Amino acid sequence: MGFRDFLELLESEGKVTHIKKQVSTDLELAGIIDALGEKPCYFENVKESNMPVVAGLVSSKALVAKALNMQVQQILPKMSSAIQSPVAPEVVNSGPCQEVVEKNVDLSMLPIMRYTEKDGGKYVPSAISVVNDPELGRNTCFHRLMLIGKNKFVARIVEDRGTDTALKKAGGELDIAMCIGNSTAVLLAASTSLPKGVDEMGMANVLEKTDLVKCKTIDVDVPKNCEIVLEGRITKEQVSEGPFLDLTGIEDRVRQQPVIEIKCITHRKDPIYQTILAGRNEHKVLMGMPKEPTMFNEVNKVCKCNDVYITTGGCSWLHAVVQITKPVSYTHLRAHETVLDLVCR
Repeated sequence: MGFRDFLELLESEGKVTHIKKQVSTDLELAGIIDALGEKPCYFENVKESNMPVVAGLVSSKALVAKALNMQVQQILPKMSSAIQSPVAPEVVNSGPCQEVVEKNVDLSMLPIMRYTEKDGGKYVPSAISVVNDPELGRNTCFHRLMLIGKNKFVARIVEDRGTDTALKKAGGELDIAMCIGNSTAVLLAASTSLPKGVDEMGMANVLEKTDLVKCKTIDVDVPKNCEIVLEGRITKEQVSEGPFLDLTGIEDRVRQQPVIEIKCITHRKDPIYQTILAGRNEHKVLMGMPKEPTMFNEVNKVCKCNDVYITTGGCSWLHAVVQITKPVSYTHLRAHETVLDLVCR
């Protein structure tokens, strides 16, 4: 179900903690989320913004399963199927994410947070980014965004991945849309490393019907039911980005990274800002869980794979347990070990 529908469901079950007192985006908000164990929470009164903030919606597999309307044990086969057989989403004429159009961009209207004292600045870690590769088409992923001005971010763009390769093909500048407040299906799809040219939105559309809408100022399609869309362009300008916590909970180093200039902000009439804590449960669920069906599909190429579990002991990234039906042939077993080694790398 969509972001709003899922939040309303959790509210009806009494599973959302409301914080009514005024809370600052500077360290305080993140500290409370952490103290609550990343359980679903809703901040009604944010000091620096009129928007409420929600956190903790994908902090466990149980919450992911509830959002996808299935049992926990159904997640792996469903994601496996969605990866192997994505379905192109429909592009519609309008959506709630464009109820309000702000062309006089002021990013200070958003409750962008500083999470730890060592952060290089205020960050958006929860936005999914959508670009169009000149050859391969749409690519959706996560880029952490560090606020550097009224209408500018500097983004961590990992080298030789989807956005970076598209950017190089485009000559160093590229339109990009960043969406905040997304369905669990979209978050999982954006976290999944799919083969080149396979549309992550097609994967999301299998997990849950995901209609798209064209941005107002750039030729990029975004989920129509998200809360906030930042329409912009990756420029050739580079500045320092970081430090910021990575998945392992270790402070990531400072790098020279591309600046994104925001041209337009669209949002719902009453937008809700979704955040996640870097290096904590939600980050680990979103980054680790999509590796399970990827490994499941690869191992099944050489033997019967029954289950895959990315362990928290490996920071939900570096260690996995794989259950197989043991092959009779020693040759097949060795092939299986080779596949596992390649996938883990």
